[in-house]
Amino acid sequence: MNIATDLRDGVRLAHFVEMFLLSAQRQTSQETLENSTLQGSKHQAFTPTSDRLLSKQLKVSCEGQAQKIYNVQITLDALQSISGLVATREKVKAEDIVYGHREKSRFLSWALAERSLQVYD
Repeated sequence: MNIATDLRDGVRLAHFVEMFLLSAQRQTSQETLENSTLQGSKHQAFTPTSDRLLSKQLKVSCEGQAQKIYNVQITLDALQSISGLVATREKVKAEDIVYGHREKSRFLSWALAERSLQVYD
């Protein structure tokens, strides 16, 4: 796995967030997430009981940079609604992931892994 290339289109990143964070959130809480509307966008609100809601919003045949940025931005906006990841959202921009900035991609990956471990504890 190459972090710099595997996360660039936003699809794997969204699947990771759905699988580990949103499903864990669903297990620990049946409440609607605080401020569930995706910040700064017109996308659907999501709740912990939503299945694959991020994936449904992705542009899967993402050949251009704009589509990739759109996909990553959806995931980053969803992360902003999950407590404990607001600081990550401030440090990492969608463009950083799409353009393959290794340090920021690694930072985001570690933040997600750490958060998923906290949720399951």
